[in-house]
Amino acid sequence: MPEGLPFSLVESSTFRQFIHGLDPRYAIPNRHALSARLVLQRYEVVKSDIKASLLIPPFLHACHHHGHVDVVEQLLLHGGHDTLARR
Repeated sequence: MPEGLPFSLVESSTFRQFIHGLDPRYAIPNRHALSARLVLQRYEVVKSDIKASLLIPPFLHACHHHGHVDVVEQLLLHGGHDTLARR
């Protein structure tokens, strides 16, 4: 669900009619199933991000968090100068 919308939206008859009009075969999950699935998905994304950040040495975090690809970071994460040559 987009941020700010309640999970109860999926139980609205207007929403259900709208979705049915788009694809009558789609089974709309109830709000409890939807929230459980989305919470689990978000947990997996955050867990993956944390694991990835732990692999990056602290002196490279600033480059990583600002979206810059640093040559040293590539060497540390993927090893060897041939990694850069393949790009």
